Amino acid sequence: MRSSYLLRRLALALLVLISVTAVTFLVARVVPSDPAALYAGQRPTPEQIAAARDRLGLDRPLYIQYLRFIGDVLRGELGTSYKTRHAILADVRAFLPATLELVIASTLLALVVGLPAGVMAGARRGSWFDHATRLLSIAGVSLPTFWLALILQLLFFGRLGLLPLSGRISNAIALFNPIQPLTGFYLVDALLTGNWAAWRDAEIRELRELLEAACR
Repeated sequence: MRSSYLLRRLALALLVLISVTAVTFLVARVVPSDPAALYAGQRPTPEQIAAARDRLGLDRPLYIQYLRFIGDVLRGELGTSYKTRHAILADVRAFLPATLELVIASTLLALVVGLPAGVMAGARRGSWFDHATRLLSIAGVSLPTFWLALILQLLFFGRLGLLPLSGRISNAIALFNPIQPLTGFYLVDALLTGNWAAWRDAEIRELRELLEAACR
C-alpha cells in the first residue's frame, strides 16, 4: 500500500515537473519579442538575426526545440542569456547570494517581529494592539506593492536620508573599502575579512531591500 502511494506521488511529481517545463518553454516562445533579434544585438541586420536563429536552434520544429531544452536542463546546461550573453548558470551563481541574503534576512525579520506580534495580538484579542496589527497586515497585503515601495523610498531616502536608493554597497565603499569575495554574501564576507565599514554599508542597504521586499 505504501509503495503504491509512493509511486503515485512520484508519478504526480513527474507530471508536475513536465507541465512546468512545458509551460516555461511555451511562454518563452510565444512572447512578442524575438529572442534571435535580442541575441543578435542592437539594430541587427536580417542576416545576423537568421544566423542567431540558426545558432540558437530556433529555426527547428517546436518539439525538437523542447526535447533539446529538456536534454540541456537534465545535463545542468541552462543555456546562454539573450541579454547578457553570459551562461545563465554563471548569472545565477552571481546573483543567487544576494537573493539568498535577502531571503534569510527577511525570514529572520519575520520571525523576530511578525511572530511575537501575532502571538501578542492573539493573546490580546480585541485590544488596540490587535486592531493595529490587523490593520497593518491588511494594508500591507492590499496596497499596490509598486506604489508602497515608491512611498517608502521617498520617505527613507528622499525625506529622512536614512537608507540608500539602490545597490548592494555604496560607490565609496566599492572604491575605498571593497569587499573581498569569499562566499558571495556581502555581510558574511565583510565580517570574515573584518571590513566593518563595508559591513555597516551592506547592512544598511540590506535593510532597504527588506523594506522593498516587505511591500511585495
